[in-house]
Amino acid sequence: MPIRRTSVRFGNDPKKHKEFSAVTHVAQGKGIPPFLVLYVAGHPDVTAQARRLSGVLESAGVPVTLFGASETTHNKLNADLGQPDNAATRELFKFLAPLQTASP
Repeated sequence: MPIRRTSVRFGNDPKKHKEFSAVTHVAQGKGIPPFLVLYVAGHPDVTAQARRLSGVLESAGVPVTLFGASETTHNKLNADLGQPDNAATRELFKFLAPLQTASP
């Protein structure tokens, strides 16, 4: 039986898995800021996790933007973020633009 990466990282205790999950801690009225969820669109498990987080955030009244990066990996998505010709970078700046405030 193959070892799941989550088991290696977080152990086999389901209570700990729930405790470590971001969706466990989302609730209305907690002051959670708007979220941009960047994920690798070509990976079904990651896509499902991103959509689940997005749904939980939306249910709690948190503004959320989902962006599935195509033809990439988790490492490449991270490495390329900030490059001007990168689609995820453009999405990040689009997300941040209305959140920026003028300096005093």
